[in-house]
Amino acid sequence: MPAPRRQDIELLRCVAAFGIVWFHTTPAGQDLAYGGLVAFVALSTLLAVRGEPLAGRDGLARRARRLLRPWALWFAIYLALNAALGRALLPSGTGPLTAVLAGPSIHLWYLPFVFVLLCGLDWLRPRVDPRHLALAAGGLAVAGLAGAPWWRPWTLAQPYPFLQWADGAVPALAGVFLGLAGRLAPGPRRLLLAALLGVAALVAPQPKVGIAFVVGLGACALIASDRAAGRWRIDLTPLSSLSFGVYLAHSLVLVLLLRQLPLQGAALPLATFALAAAGVALLRRAAPRLGAALT
Repeated sequence: MPAPRRQDIELLRCVAAFGIVWFHTTPAGQDLAYGGLVAFVALSTLLAVRGEPLAGRDGLARRARRLLRPWALWFAIYLALNAALGRALLPSGTGPLTAVLAGPSIHLWYLPFVFVLLCGLDWLRPRVDPRHLALAAGGLAVAGLAGAPWWRPWTLAQPYPFLQWADGAVPALAGVFLGLAGRLAPGPRRLLLAALLGVAALVAPQPKVGIAFVVGLGACALIASDRAAGRWRIDLTPLSSLSFGVYLAHSLVLVLLLRQLPLQGAALPLATFALAAAGVALLRRAAPRLGAALT
């Protein structure tokens, strides 16, 4: 019988997915909502390094089934949607490879990005002392945040998906540090954690970096500390298990909502999240194999 899931992690999955939907649907509070993406990426690497690395061809195949298969299927769906709406099929102003990696809907950048990250970690972890990996990842994350006032304006001028990759680098590194921080002595662990959150707070005026990173990384730091891992009276797993599918489907739901309903303000992200979650749940029930492949 599988071990019960930690409900603090499941709550963060739900909140992170909603933050991403919020960011894509309404301009109000976008810096805060962007913390959802920060947490989403950081949690991916945090949980990966806490588990066993997936080695060899079998591990690579498992990663591909989980990340590249839904990426390819949703790539086709959003490509067809763009064609039906008379939009550009892929982002312009960049090379063919980067246009494909950006995807016909920009949120698809996450899947090949995290696939490469996790496969890289699978290869690296058996070869590098986890303490050294934690120190390197934490130090690079702090340096990346400290340099945000310089690199952020440059990345904002870059085509997709370079902007997304740059924004994802710091939370990915921070997730590795947080996931392996327990291997460090208390002194270095506390120093790096304080530096990570402190520098994020210092660069808070930088749009979509400071506040978002304080919120997203602060939540992941709480997860990593295991302080919120106690007994919960509510099981969020039925909803949190839909979060990956919500992330993938929300842009499609958003287009359908915008074309059919005059929703504004908080109603739009709430409706988009609810309908995406309901759609994913119904798909899994009606067509389990297709639902598993897509979500």
